[in-house]
Amino acid sequence: MFIVLGIFLSQEMQGQTIDRSLVVDDLTENIPHEKIYVDYNTSLLFPGEYLLYSVYNVEEDNGEVSNFSKIAYVEMIGKDDSVIFKQKIELKNGRGSADFFVPTNTPSGSYKLIAYTNWMKNFKNAFFEGDLVVINPYQGDQKKLFQDTEVAKEIDLSTGVALKKGRREPIEQKDFLDLELSKKSFGKREQVQITIQGMEPDAAAGNYSLSVRKIGGLPAPVEVEPSQVLTKQENSSKDSGSPMLFLPELRGQIVSGRVFSGESEVSPGNRRVALSIPSYEGFAQFAITKENGQFFFNLDSGLRDESAVIEIVGNVQGNFQIQLDEEEGITTKDLKFIDYTINSEMEQEIIQRSLYNQIENAYFSLKPDTLVPVQEEIIFPKSLVETYNLDDYTRFEGVQETFLEIIKSARVIKEKDNTYVFEVRGLLGHLNMGVRPLVMVDGILVQDHSSLVNLDSNRIQTIKIIRDKIYLGPEIYQGAILVETINGDFPDFHTAPYAENVELVQPEIPKRYFKQVYNAENKNNRIPDYRYQLLWQPMVYVEENGGKIEFFTSDVDGDFEVVLEGFTPSGKPVLIRKTFTVE
Repeated sequence: MFIVLGIFLSQEMQGQTIDRSLVVDDLTENIPHEKIYVDYNTSLLFPGEYLLYSVYNVEEDNGEVSNFSKIAYVEMIGKDDSVIFKQKIELKNGRGSADFFVPTNTPSGSYKLIAYTNWMKNFKNAFFEGDLVVINPYQGDQKKLFQDTEVAKEIDLSTGVALKKGRREPIEQKDFLDLELSKKSFGKREQVQITIQGMEPDAAAGNYSLSVRKIGGLPAPVEVEPSQVLTKQENSSKDSGSPMLFLPELRGQIVSGRVFSGESEVSPGNRRVALSIPSYEGFAQFAITKENGQFFFNLDSGLRDESAVIEIVGNVQGNFQIQLDEEEGITTKDLKFIDYTINSEMEQEIIQRSLYNQIENAYFSLKPDTLVPVQEEIIFPKSLVETYNLDDYTRFEGVQETFLEIIKSARVIKEKDNTYVFEVRGLLGHLNMGVRPLVMVDGILVQDHSSLVNLDSNRIQTIKIIRDKIYLGPEIYQGAILVETINGDFPDFHTAPYAENVELVQPEIPKRYFKQVYNAENKNNRIPDYRYQLLWQPMVYVEENGGKIEFFTSDVDGDFEVVLEGFTPSGKPVLIRKTFTVE
């Protein structure tokens, strides 16, 4: 029996980006083309509000959910190429979600929301783009919104829609899916029930997103519809002018970098490089550098820690440095931003909305969102792990004595040069097999076994032994010794030659968004409720026969809109809007 970990792309495709000459140029023709669609809760934002969004990755040809890329990138950018935020979104079955809290230093103006996968960067203008506007009443400079343009004449304040791109009319999409409200008018803090039903057998099944938000009062840019994403643009062809090929992130995010040699006669190529993450016990990946020193790691989804250690493995002689590659975005020079203006008629609505935002943020601790727990990845099955909690035994003075007296399946050997190495017994009891074990302390790879032998044994909480052979990329180990200290602080003082502590940009953690519930006991409480966003569910799983969703109105009156959108399993775009009134 043995353990195999680490699945890598072929050697000639190592790296987040590679030279096109190293691969067949028609690779982009044989791998499915992707389209990203982003459903977001509003296209008009104030500081103190959240941009909530849900991501769909679908196949360009048929609209069906794509399981190809596992990471999507979402950015909000300004006219001056400023990046307000850039987030990584983990895709599971082609779906992901996140949010962005608009800070008070965000200038008023027009912005773009763009989204793409690493694979989509190989094609011209293949990314998703949507219009956003920020009105920041806390900044004195509003020049960007006081422009004498024709668009000011094309704004209908009664509907809150910029007519330049067409009016958002309620959609009655009753051919295969429908959405019904329990009634058309509701009181404040009253329950609303939504029924989603299919118009034919199994028609309702799918994974959608649902938003309920106040409309009217202020104009907002028209948002992209799901059906528009599937329209193949002529300029989304292969970007043959790019010298690089961006590889798809098939398992999770790609981390790439270079090993640099400080000596011209010493090559950085064919060097073994390891990546370990302190928070993940037993996790390690290995790669071999290309001739120019380039390496890459393809991290599985679910890893959340931002700190990692990358080091050169083996007996290394020379002067080397390790550097991560910067993540390359897309070219945005051809983006066209909409014109947007404000006038005196909007003053009262802007003041009221800003006041409500401040009150809501003041009571945020009473209405918190919660992070979805990340399922811990099982690196080694528990049945293969021998665990020794040292508190269950008589503690000995040193690590060497601890292994001698307590741990019978492994031992410490002193070499002729007074260094130490560990050995782990094979499943048949054999020792001295010439292959060293994988040794990790608090998730950090330990190449110099003497550093573990010299560790104060009173700092150790548990020692775990794995006796199977372990295959990690190009590395083979006879078992593993995984040590956990009491305080988990080994990475803070551990040093090793040619090791770099790096910070990884990890995907956003999904959330369960707050859902206000009123009953007889709390309906009349004095906690103010000025929610414009009554409900946001980025992942709505609808069964074949439909389903019901309930929520409560707030203390805000006016017109509200329910929007259900997404794609059916067969790739049909879905967009249904229904309105109701709160009095």
